Amino acid sequence: MVKAAKTTKRITSKKKNIKEPTWYEKFKFISSWRVNAASDSFIEKLIEEMFTYFENPKNISLMKFLSSKGIIFDVFNDWTKSHKNLKEAYTMVMQEIGTRREELATRKEHNCNPQTLHYTMRHYNPMWRKSFDQESALKLKQSEKGSNEVKVVVIEKFAEEDK
Repeated sequence: MVKAAKTTKRITSKKKNIKEPTWYEKFKFISSWRVNAASDSFIEKLIEEMFTYFENPKNISLMKFLSSKGIIFDVFNDWTKSHKNLKEAYTMVMQEIGTRREELATRKEHNCNPQTLHYTMRHYNPMWRKSFDQESALKLKQSEKGSNEVKVVVIEKFAEEDK
């Protein structure tokens, strides 16, 4: 006697991944593309997410953070003008990024190019900005000095002309 084998069907339910709405979906009307005003609660959440993101020492770019959130830098910059807390958080984050970049440049860690970091440091640190401005002013002064000088050339002997 052969017994029939019982089969069990496994029913697996597919969980839908709930995608968090992007910045565009939250703050723009799709049909008109008008920008909604950012609420104080949204700004506070953005500040919290920004600090959380930059706790990781490998994160050294604000643009990457803004792009991941779908935020255009010009819009973010406008928000910093109208929200004091965001401006302070932005300044603190930029200081932290500047410190990390300076350490990367001086220690030459993670195969970084110190010359590239040196050039970008002026955007993150006011002391580097001052140094860059002074260096640029000296270069400009030298180039102006060289171009305004009158140079006199004295030719003592002319080549004989063929007759």
